Amino acid sequence: MKGTNNQYIFKLSSGEILNLFLDFSNNICVSYLKNKLVWSLPKIIIENVAPPFCACISSEDVIHIFSPLSNGNLRHTIYTHEKVYSTPILFSRNNPIVCNGINCCYINDTIHLVYSLRYGDKYILTYQSIVKEEISSPEALGHSDKEAPCVNISSDSSHNLHVLFINSLKNPEHIQISSNNQKTRIPIFESNDRTQPISFMDFVIDINDIFHLCLLANNSLIYIKKSSVEQNWGNSIKISNVEDDKNTSSHLTLKTNKILINWFSNNKPVYSASNNDGLSWSSPAPINLKKQATYNNEYYPNNLYNRTPYFPYLLIHYRSNSNDKASFISNTVPGILYNDFKLAFYDDEAVPIYNNTNISTNNNFNASYKNTPTPAKKDNIHESFKSIFMDTLSSLKEGLENTTELCNENRRAISRIEKQLFELEKDVVLLMKKSFQKE
Repeated sequence: MKGTNNQYIFKLSSGEILNLFLDFSNNICVSYLKNKLVWSLPKIIIENVAPPFCACISSEDVIHIFSPLSNGNLRHTIYTHEKVYSTPILFSRNNPIVCNGINCCYINDTIHLVYSLRYGDKYILTYQSIVKEEISSPEALGHSDKEAPCVNISSDSSHNLHVLFINSLKNPEHIQISSNNQKTRIPIFESNDRTQPISFMDFVIDINDIFHLCLLANNSLIYIKKSSVEQNWGNSIKISNVEDDKNTSSHLTLKTNKILINWFSNNKPVYSASNNDGLSWSSPAPINLKKQATYNNEYYPNNLYNRTPYFPYLLIHYRSNSNDKASFISNTVPGILYNDFKLAFYDDEAVPIYNNTNISTNNNFNASYKNTPTPAKKDNIHESFKSIFMDTLSSLKEGLENTTELCNENRRAISRIEKQLFELEKDVVLLMKKSFQKE
């Protein structure tokens, strides 16, 4: 599975949480997590999107959304509680504009936008910036791979922008854009095997300006890192074999003194971890968020293939303006959305779901994970479905309470309108009487 299902969770500085996602009709919707840990009914804020889209959040809790539209335009939408305001960035009267690998980030009062734009039979990696609603002209950064249009962007502590993408030669490429718009190309490595090129990669920068990169190539999951003072990337470390790297994705998560990489094996999320700066890694293990549930498919359509109680995962872009911003760094992480939400690794709950196979690691990461684990017992399965049933009842009860309150509010509104109509009718009668008296 490729990580393109466009689910964003934003945590505002006030602690309020909202979900931005694409529905079945390719409309971008927003839903808020209410006090009783139930998502509000989705509200459409952008219609007729040609996926994918990207979004970022400013330090003032303003959400910026960049969405290719079905009519061939690329649009910038500003969303807050009070308003939804859109302006075109690219416009075509004749030919639809095809954007792949679109990504954005907010750095020091500047919004950076990078996307892969089709021009004839080529894809050109394009860069624009927005400062105080002033949009710069498009700049070409290079030729990107049309079959693997993943674009990663992040910033260091000096507010330099770093763009990593797969170029047209199937190699990873790193471009640094300084605050004064100077561009520097930093070599990573070249893949000599053209039959098994690089198919996906993810990139994050930690609070110490260490760059972390994971990528899929030659049916292998590879990790590389570098510091901001080093000119070149370090040696690559193979973490695991991957069965089908062309149809899956890998994602990095950084926590205090720990690096985690997750990917998909047989459409099920697994992970490997390192607690010694990426020198060695644990054996692959299944991810389990412990809260086993199903989805409301009408509102959250991007379920992850297997809809059994064990793997109802989405790939979620988590962005936070709260105090967890530095302790949990990830572009995309597996998670679930049901009543509330849970993210893998956020609460250290990413452990195998099978009995007696929890990973036990030391400084050398000798994992006890077995390749052929014993499935959970029947009693545990019953407990899982019991949990689903109780969660569903709780959600229905909450929905009934909300509906009842809405009906009561409607009754009160109708009563107010009836009183206003009665007063209006009295005023009309008085006016008519005065009119007759004058005649």
